[in-house]
Amino acid sequence: MASMVGTIAPTPLTTEWLAAHGCDVEDGEDVDGEEPMEAGENGSISRVALRRRGGETRTLVAKRPPTSPAALSVAATQQWYARELFFYEALAGRLDATTIRAPRRAASALSAATGDFCLVLEDLAASGCRPFREGDAAAGAAALGRLHGSFLGAFDALDRGPLPVMPVHVELADFIEAFFVKCWASVKAGGVYDLGAEAAALVDAVAAPGVYASLTRRLAEPPLTLLHGDFRAANLMVDEGGAVVVYDWQFAALGNGGYDLAYFVALSAPVDERRRAEGALSARVPRPSARGVGAPAPPPDALARDANRGVLLGLASFVIGAATAGDAPASVATHRAGLERLSAAALDWGAVPRDLV
Repeated sequence: MASMVGTIAPTPLTTEWLAAHGCDVEDGEDVDGEEPMEAGENGSISRVALRRRGGETRTLVAKRPPTSPAALSVAATQQWYARELFFYEALAGRLDATTIRAPRRAASALSAATGDFCLVLEDLAASGCRPFREGDAAAGAAALGRLHGSFLGAFDALDRGPLPVMPVHVELADFIEAFFVKCWASVKAGGVYDLGAEAAALVDAVAAPGVYASLTRRLAEPPLTLLHGDFRAANLMVDEGGAVVVYDWQFAALGNGGYDLAYFVALSAPVDERRRAEGALSARVPRPSARGVGAPAPPPDALARDANRGVLLGLASFVIGAATAGDAPASVATHRAGLERLSAAALDWGAVPRDLV
């Protein structure tokens, strides 16, 4: 029997709930079960099977809030799921689906009072999408340029809904800076992550008073575009037509595209492979240009400067993650790789924190 206590959606989902919340349920179709897939820091994922009258089955993917009380608190404070639902309901349709798209939304519900939420999406694997590979980096860069170009300056006229400026909310920059400094002290003392002397000195410089907050504010200056906020291979797939499919939009925000660009390029491959491919990869990023809204495209030197700001903020975010995500082997491996790749990119690109504030 489906449990309804304390939730905005039953577990397992029912055909009645799906139909009431926007899903196109066929006559005679019924939920045949819900199987957990992943319980991560940003949400719990399950696969929902619907059996048709003739015995055939189709599947959807359901996303619910994380089970961790700490993660739930952060999600509520930063409106993760209001942001994600707003993207699917109001903005996803503006993407150029031949190059970049999001999973198709089947149903959704959100409680403003409790932060509880359920988002039901296209099952990308069942739709023929394949995992994003390192060899897809050029397509990913081109898709990111399309995303930023589509929304550059557009929020002068578009409703931004619950989307903040910058993924961590620019108005919280001082608070996040103080938290980051504490997290960096914890990471250094913990002995789990050894960044090396040069990278550690770089993070020390980002943790100097006022630097993190200033970097955030500089990337919050207009013209602004739509940021994904976590644009990396783990959140991408490729569909049968070659379009890059981007999911996990809970960090969607307005900001400078250099943030997403630095995050993607730095994390796109192991350090040596990224260095070999970087020239070709950067050349595939279309220079964002406004579509009739009067916002000029940034010159190449400005894009490089903003990417340097973005890579330092990305490095700080992985420091926070390393300090707070626990010691599970998979989490440690993810944060170790992220810290290594982001710090190496920042050093390769000559990102000097004090010169960028």
